[in-house]
Amino acid sequence: MPDHLHLLLTPAEDASLEKSIQMIKGGSSHRIKKELLYRWPIWQPGFHDRWMRSAPEYELRLRYIAENPINAKLVENIEDYALCYASGKFKLDLSQFDNGTSGAKALLLQEPDVAAKAATHKAR
Repeated sequence: MPDHLHLLLTPAEDASLEKSIQMIKGGSSHRIKKELLYRWPIWQPGFHDRWMRSAPEYELRLRYIAENPINAKLVENIEDYALCYASGKFKLDLSQFDNGTSGAKALLLQEPDVAAKAATHKAR
């Protein structure tokens, strides 16, 4: 999505969710600012989390995330959204669901269109 990010992820055993999000936001902010000479904040403070306790709940959230670009009228078919798992660019890891009780290891579903956002701010 152009203005937000959806992730389904399980942090490594030695990392908290908060630390994982901090690494994602901090690392991407550093790179975006360096490569695009971007000087505005990239991320809003904080994040919202939701625990996935079962495969059906995971599937529900996955469907919600996939439908976001369609509902936002960015594409008609999710496969056409280049920054989504359905585009074929990202690998789904469902191995954690073998027993149907735990969350996915890590899954990047969508990322913001950084270049478009940077261009919008530079034009102002």
